[in-house]
Amino acid sequence: TALVRLIDRDDDSTVALLRVEELGDLQNRYGDAGGNLMLQRDDSRSPFPWEARRLLSGVLRDDRELSVRVEALSASQA
Repeated sequence: TALVRLIDRDDDSTVALLRVEELGDLQNRYGDAGGNLMLQRDDSRSPFPWEARRLLSGVLRDDRELSVRVEALSASQA
């Protein structure tokens, strides 16, 4: 399974590792034309599977939003 990293755009740190197939829903909801994501806390019932809701909760913590870029993780880095 191919992996991608979500990297905080402000401090260039990795905030999460995801399987490529888990990225689609996040891109559809939070993606921009440049392939970046603006993750946002959504207080309404999230349409995401529990794994994505848990990821958002863990990454955002007390923040309302977080801008991240997506970077493929090559096999040599894994």
